[in-house]
Amino acid sequence: MDEPQKNSDVMGAALRVEVDAILVDPLFTRAPIQSKLLLFLCEQAIEGDKNLTQYAIAVDGLGKPENYDLQNDSYPRVQVSRLRSNLANYYSRNEPVAEHCAYIRQGDYRLRLGSRKMAYPDSLQSKGAKPESIEPSQAESGTPSQPVPAQLAAVETRKKPFFANRHFLAFGAGAISLAALGVLVGAQTQRAKALAPPSIELKLTGTGEFSDASGSNDLLTRVARVSRNQLNQSFVSNLAAPQSDSSGDEDYIVTVDLGQGVSRPDAQVTLRASDDTLLYSETVAYRDDDSVFLTDISASLVFLIAPNGVIAKNELAQVSEEPQSPYQCFISIENSRTRGIETANLLDFCIDKFPKDRFASFWYARKAYMMYQSEILGGKEVTRSADAWKYVTRALAIDEHNAFANFVATKVTVAEGACDSARGYIAKAKERGTSYPTLLSAAETEASGCPTDDAEQTTEHKQLNALIARNPAPDGLLHTNMMLAALAIERRDLAVEVADRLIISEPDSTLERTSTLLRRSIQEPGFYRKNEEEIRDLVALFVWNKGAKDKIHRQLRQT
Repeated sequence: MDEPQKNSDVMGAALRVEVDAILVDPLFTRAPIQSKLLLFLCEQAIEGDKNLTQYAIAVDGLGKPENYDLQNDSYPRVQVSRLRSNLANYYSRNEPVAEHCAYIRQGDYRLRLGSRKMAYPDSLQSKGAKPESIEPSQAESGTPSQPVPAQLAAVETRKKPFFANRHFLAFGAGAISLAALGVLVGAQTQRAKALAPPSIELKLTGTGEFSDASGSNDLLTRVARVSRNQLNQSFVSNLAAPQSDSSGDEDYIVTVDLGQGVSRPDAQVTLRASDDTLLYSETVAYRDDDSVFLTDISASLVFLIAPNGVIAKNELAQVSEEPQSPYQCFISIENSRTRGIETANLLDFCIDKFPKDRFASFWYARKAYMMYQSEILGGKEVTRSADAWKYVTRALAIDEHNAFANFVATKVTVAEGACDSARGYIAKAKERGTSYPTLLSAAETEASGCPTDDAEQTTEHKQLNALIARNPAPDGLLHTNMMLAALAIERRDLAVEVADRLIISEPDSTLERTSTLLRRSIQEPGFYRKNEEEIRDLVALFVWNKGAKDKIHRQLRQT
């Protein structure tokens, strides 16, 4: 093989690996047209972009008919522009699999590989990243300095910009002796470890030498990719790079084991603490459907990394006094969110102590949410003119991609009937909320009241089904929102499945009352009709979209 052909093959393999990683990001899994266009441009780039025109993009890439009128329709240009923007969004949240980003130049249609400095220079400043040292000719050609085998690249782990690794938090020692410095370093490192998000090591085991439903034997690669991406979305922990200096010193180890080359590769998902204590273990069955299997694994991991999941609860057990860091504030608030006054007081404490921290975006948004619920109880409409909205805007000013802030903005906007205006908010909420099951189920409920296409609806329903399957012991808030979501998408079977997962014998709060009345309405014929007025008032606290509320009450009335 001559050198140009060899370089071309290396570039093609690297580009394909990078695009595969991008396609499993929530931004693209919910955008089939954008995913289709990205794949088309990837194949065109690998083949040499010989016939890449607007017409080819429209007809061959986007499925337009051959008599498509390019002169009077800007569809391909709009879709390429949207893809350019979506790629920039993706790399604002993720590092490339190897060392190069996929990008499209302004005014061009070709998909390229280049360093972050070349492809997305604006993101360097916001991420605090150091520009890579790379020759322009090398970056432009898209050829990495070293080939990246597909299997290795698939399990390469991104470093998240959202949190700093807590093992490298800086502290000053002063002019003291080396021995005293060692003592101080040890003490402050342990304190830093308790105050900041823990680190996770991901281990993928099993041969993967089996044929999946499509006749392929690369399922291990896709499991690795989905697992890495899911853990990367965590708000309560950091996914460590597999060969970083901190390797072996992680606080938790997540293992996904596919076994030894069987035809039905059930996955064993386990979570262990650094002292090898087993905290969680579950078998995820392979049911002859690759996409369902991957979704189930992802949902199983969510149970570990959710704000009120296994890791957060284990970390919270080590907080014996009032929170001493933004991270401790976050997990404390998320695990007291059903306690009314206690939650409100904790919110005020954390906002006062850490008003500009990235976590504060969550706190302002949750404060706004509680204020809107108070307005609903007072008989007022949910609008952007209310005082609570200023807390939503403050949250978004701190972090425009914050999942909960965008979720609250979605709820307020759809409550006003502005579904089109809400789409941007709900997309961002889902992009960053994949490890937040309560938010995902609540977002699904609100979205059900707005028009959507069949493909998007099918995907979201599958995700909700997996979420329900992987949360066997929900708290009151998650329980309520999963029942509401199942009813809102008109899946009574799922509502029945969820209903008896939490039975509160003596409900003594509004949330517990809502959970109990919804459960009984789903399970007991005639119960809803006898208690309809109270149930309507309670549902209105949690669901603000009129269309979604109407669907829920129609389903309950049929019991």
